Amino acid sequence: MPFHPPRLLLPPLALLVAAGAAAWTLTIGQGSGPVRAAAPDPARVAEWDALPPLYAALYVRTEADERTGTAQQRLIVRCMARQGFTYHPPPVARAGDRTLSRPTPFGIEERGQIAAMMEQTVPAERPQGEAYGRALLGDPDKQLKAATGDMDVVVPAEGCQAEAEWALQGDGRLRRLELRMRLGEGERAALDRLSRDEEFDAATAAWRACMDEAGVTAHDPADLLRAVPEAERRDSHPAIVADLDCKARTGYLRTAYTRLAALQRQWLARNPDVLPAWNALMEHEQRAARAALDDPGTTDSR
Repeated sequence: MPFHPPRLLLPPLALLVAAGAAAWTLTIGQGSGPVRAAAPDPARVAEWDALPPLYAALYVRTEADERTGTAQQRLIVRCMARQGFTYHPPPVARAGDRTLSRPTPFGIEERGQIAAMMEQTVPAERPQGEAYGRALLGDPDKQLKAATGDMDVVVPAEGCQAEAEWALQGDGRLRRLELRMRLGEGERAALDRLSRDEEFDAATAAWRACMDEAGVTAHDPADLLRAVPEAERRDSHPAIVADLDCKARTGYLRTAYTRLAALQRQWLARNPDVLPAWNALMEHEQRAARAALDDPGTTDSR
């Protein structure tokens, strides 16, 4: 399977479920249930103008991001064709794509989200053989490593994937990886601090009381989602319906994201050089992408 740049992360639901086993057991009993007629659909984070700054920088897909993804894919297709292979790239994340564009650490956020996730599942790639893999990813013994803190990321040093990244990122390729890892540290640090935030704890307690009233016992929205078996995970599941209703009634998502945004801003204030350096690399990459797409050799590569 081809290596994807660190900016392309697992879908939010997958990230959430992989975060760990549920610490609490989900139980659904007899309860009065939320008053759904009085509970509007949960407000979307984008409409609150409260998207945390790291999420806005890393996960909101713009037309420039779409253009960069398209340029990279076309460069890979062109490189592979020179070596006698046909490369079928995965779909490019589109501008404005919200469903797959960012983590959702507080579980399901809107009705229809699970169904939309299922519709956007990328099909598995067909096995292509060793020669194909070497053309795409190069010699597996030749790799580059970016390190920051206690984390290392290894990427191909040669092959068509690396060639496309070098074309767009130039000498900033490893620096880009290092900065992305630093920003990931900021995401994790903010979430860790959020778990000890009094205002967020109060919002979770209000959500939990609402869920108890609905006859559903769960510690928090993340544990609730992890406790629902994957085979049963659907928008109509009673626990998920109650979760969304209680989020709407208590304003849980507004509070959670407002507090997460504040903690991310504090991390950025303590690390003032990271985001500007990242943004500068993104601007360079977008200029290179425009140049690549203007090259006639990349326009007929699909």
